[in-house]
Amino acid sequence: MSTPNTNYIIYLIGLSKQGRQQAFIELSTINLKNVFAVSYRLLGDVEEAKSFSVKTFLRAWDKIKHFDESESFSHWIKNIAIRLAIEELFRIHDEKTSGEYKKKNTADLTDLEELIISLSVEDRVIFVLHDLEGYSYRGIGAYFPELMADEIKTRLFKTREYLIGKLNL
Repeated sequence: MSTPNTNYIIYLIGLSKQGRQQAFIELSTINLKNVFAVSYRLLGDVEEAKSFSVKTFLRAWDKIKHFDESESFSHWIKNIAIRLAIEELFRIHDEKTSGEYKKKNTADLTDLEELIISLSVEDRVIFVLHDLEGYSYRGIGAYFPELMADEIKTRLFKTREYLIGKLNL
């Protein structure tokens, strides 16, 4: 899932750590599609995914000096996007339960995307990260430390059954 840093990426990271904004903009450009894709898959809204992509890069810029170069930069920045999206999903969930939530327009979503959006926060994240982003059960467990790998597998299996049943596949 994670790709090794190339010499050019390592060079850009070094410049970014020195405060060179143009180098960080180049890193952001290289990773924009992946960050947007995971944000969109989790949030289900193009405008929100754009906004969260920007938030991701701003957060990454603030934390770039602490980046561990033994880690893949693309994985690191995608992790920031996922964590921000999960925070937002739980915030929306809390608003729904308090009655403050305003429903988004889902007219542009496919049937499958609409069903994914209707899942609980945990089930949506597990499904998106495993089946769409290729994360391992252990990788997903990093976002939900209270869940064991078997629990993640069970939830994923039940989510797939639900989606297939609703889509009549």
